[in-house]
Amino acid sequence: MSYQIIRNDDLSSRQKEMLKSSEKLEKQREFLQLAAADEPSGFRQYFLSIGIEGSKLSDSMPEFSPSEFLEPPWESELALWDRLSTLPPAIACLPGFWARFCIQAIDEERVHPSTFAQEARSSKDVNGKARIRQAVNDNDEKEIEACVRRIFRVMGGILSERGYRTTFLDCPLAKSWWRHHIALRSSELLACREHIKDYSDALRPTYIWNTLLQHIVSRQTIVGFPKVLAAIIDEIVRLTQTENTSEQLVKRKLSAVGNQCANQALDLLDIDGVIDTLFGRERWLFIKDSVN
Repeated sequence: MSYQIIRNDDLSSRQKEMLKSSEKLEKQREFLQLAAADEPSGFRQYFLSIGIEGSKLSDSMPEFSPSEFLEPPWESELALWDRLSTLPPAIACLPGFWARFCIQAIDEERVHPSTFAQEARSSKDVNGKARIRQAVNDNDEKEIEACVRRIFRVMGGILSERGYRTTFLDCPLAKSWWRHHIALRSSELLACREHIKDYSDALRPTYIWNTLLQHIVSRQTIVGFPKVLAAIIDEIVRLTQTENTSEQLVKRKLSAVGNQCANQALDLLDIDGVIDTLFGRERWLFIKDSVN
């Protein structure tokens, strides 16, 4: 039985209509009014009318505060994983799954749609509903569109802008799920399950997450090999715990490995010295074994 998702192609078409059509301002105003309404049925129907595939609903979303929803801390990450630990990665990368999951959370009164317009670190006085109403009342076209984009991004991402990378980069719940998935898999590969929180924390900084995704998704380098990724995360933890690390240092170390193309045989590349310097001989042998 497949999980319910909102059809991705149709979701993308609806987003383009909202963001690029000649009548987009009026459509955006109507959309935001649905999001800010006390009764969310109109917002819910907007998304369900796009079309649903699959039949299996996910387990209920945990009861998160708006700040937990928009930037899940470790405890919230665990709670989300507890609900979705059996979710196939092939589904977890789809914007349509997370959009459907958000609508389910609305149905279960776990979250109000206006929360999706709120910035993760905004003050309580500038919550999603207040932001929407001010933008609409002031007829601020730039802020109206910013609210619409924020909602779409939080609910799974905007396919027309970033393709399927949008789910990993823009959707807080998807980022939390994938961060835990990668941290758990890495801790298992390195036989150190007790370090899973350290691995998850290492992936939290935006520059680390985005840099890893650039190598894994956009460039498809060897960083995406499970054991290579595990070793890199373990090295990032070591750097952050034992040295005065910097964004530049981490990016340089990632690029030293990531610039090697994944479609070449690793044992034919002259990068032994690079990875030996980066991780040490024991870790390099572990990595090399993983891709032979």
